[in-house]
Amino acid sequence: MTTATATALVDAFATASGAGVWPGLSRATLAAELKTRLGAPNTVHQRQTPFCGPASFTRALIKDMPDSYAQAAIDLFNTGEATIGSLKIKPGDKVRKSAPQNGTNQADWIMLASIRDSGNAVLSAGGLLGGSLAGITIPSTLAGWFTKAGFSTVVNSADVTQTVPATRAAQVITANTYRSSGHHVVLFVDADCMDKADQDDEISLFPDHWVTLTSEIYHGGTLAYEDPITMAVFSWGRITSIPEDPATKPLKKKYFLNKFYGYIAVKK
Repeated sequence: MTTATATALVDAFATASGAGVWPGLSRATLAAELKTRLGAPNTVHQRQTPFCGPASFTRALIKDMPDSYAQAAIDLFNTGEATIGSLKIKPGDKVRKSAPQNGTNQADWIMLASIRDSGNAVLSAGGLLGGSLAGITIPSTLAGWFTKAGFSTVVNSADVTQTVPATRAAQVITANTYRSSGHHVVLFVDADCMDKADQDDEISLFPDHWVTLTSEIYHGGTLAYEDPITMAVFSWGRITSIPEDPATKPLKKKYFLNKFYGYIAVKK
């Protein structure tokens, strides 16, 4: 599976006929945007929807299984459902009939909303702001997507509760180890750690964002809570930094640990 063969799938899709089963999507536009994503996985962008979990999953899929990504998007457009490994993707009618929300492009909408909505029994990811609660992804759900899609190693070391700083500090070390050995490492955080105005808050109420680690996490040592911490991550369609502005407003490790809820590490 290569980007070239995935691109060939999209090219054949672009020249085929038929309107598909998504009234708000265009075959030509979708094909063009799929090709953009195949060439630049870091541009996957959930915009103002709560699809950061599907975004991290889809980025990894494009990098490691581009043919599966392309074929899933094509099958979703043509039939309203797709399969990646044993992962069944079938969004509800509300998502399928909804136009992309909040500026989300068509390639991202058909994948992110479909993946997230496939497990929703009551609420819809096609509702207000991407369904709000219906768009949130908990760690077990995200880990399950990776496992079913065919990633051979899936380590779920994330949860939704706060714990002692030493536990989170140890997870920083193991996250670095997994990233350096070729794993995708998806961090579960309170997004306030990415905001200069809120990064030093003592309290985090809950995790609300998934980001993918794209550099080493630099810090002063396991117990160096007063030292600064920095890392590069994939989030919101680009590679960005935690903290937002490390040069002029560094983030102490102790404040990051308050907003860090673990990670999921995966490898194909």
